[in-house]
Amino acid sequence: DVQENDSRTKVRFVSDHPGGGAWTEVVSFEEKNCKGERKYWMMLTKGFILGGFEKRLGIPFYDYNKNQAKEVYLTSNKPYHLFFVDSLLSNVGRNMIQHNLSGVYINYIFEKDKNYELFYKSSLSNPKVELYLITENKKELVSVFDNKISNQNKNCLKSLRMKPKSIFKKN
Repeated sequence: DVQENDSRTKVRFVSDHPGGGAWTEVVSFEEKNCKGERKYWMMLTKGFILGGFEKRLGIPFYDYNKNQAKEVYLTSNKPYHLFFVDSLLSNVGRNMIQHNLSGVYINYIFEKDKNYELFYKSSLSNPKVELYLITENKKELVSVFDNKISNQNKNCLKSLRMKPKSIFKKN
């Protein structure tokens, strides 16, 4: 998403999801309210992820395992339309099915040369994303996003009610 010469910022994505066949997906959309092309960004969990890897850029106050947090460069001064989704795998007959359980939509413009953290607090009834601004000496809460229905997120929350999708069939 970021070109070498772009003005950019560092953003850490974190989830407190415990794992055990469940995880948090982060996806982006071209337009507000989850419209336009959907792009898968990352999977986060405190648990095991096959092929999981550490992605750090040196943002201070890092205290997470390698699957729980990822740090990335984003283009600054550009609107981002992001959706954090709790997902769960279950066995249905010979199929593995992915269920979307809850989620939080955020629309935000990150400022140049700053460090941010988006911390997803997993919950079926009240998930939220806490946005922090991070300096060398301080981690300051800037905003909290929730899943209360509004004009900003109603299409995103509708997408959670999609039929579960089959991931793969067991032999």
